[in-house]
Formats: sequence, structure tokens, C-alpha cells
Amino acid sequence: MSKLANFSHEIQQKRTDEKLIKEEFLKPLSDNIFFLNKRGMILNENTRFVKFDKNEWSRNVKKFCIDTYGVPDVYLIVLLLNEISSQFGFVRERFPNTNIITPTMETIITTLSYRT
Repeated sequence: MSKLANFSHEIQQKRTDEKLIKEEFLKPLSDNIFFLNKRGMILNENTRFVKFDKNEWSRNVKKFCIDTYGVPDVYLIVLLLNEISSQFGFVRERFPNTNIITPTMETIITTLSYRT
């Protein structure tokens, strides 16, 4: 496969994943695959704790996601795992030791694959 074809496939896959993530958050929490697997995602060995060290992230979880993942649409997962109810609560003071629970994209995609 050519580089352009690979790139095109990656972009299409990201769009598909982002769409499926959004669909999960339209469901009741009792059916949301990320809510059901929240503890596992937090305890996953690949989950990182990113220091909240940029002022532009304050109340701007999408900016944090762009800086961390390259896409904004995983912000609902970041809010869920860090027990924050809205983007307005995404402030440095809400994080113990200023660390944001940050699952890898691989963990997010794996969790997404558990959908029924």
C-alpha cells in the first residue's frame, strides 16, 4: 500500500473511531462501554498521568486532547475518567498532584471494540 493510501486509511479509521466514541456518549451510562470499563481503563498499565502544566488547557479539555492525542473528540473519555462533569470543571485545581488520567489511544480503541 502506498504512503498516501496508508494515510487515507488512517484518517478514515480516526473518523470512524471518533464517530463511535460520540455514539457511546449518546447512550445511558448503564450502556456506555467507557463507563462500564472505567476502572479497567484507569488501571491499565499503559494509562499515563499527564501533568496539568499548560494554562491553555484550563476549561479547554479539547485543547488538552489535541495536544495529547492529536484529536479533540476523546475529551468525553478524559472527563469521565477524571470524574469531571463538564469542560468548565477541567481546571488544574481539580487534579490531585496536577495529574490528568490519560489512557492511550490504543486503550480507548480496545475498549471501543467491546461494544455490542
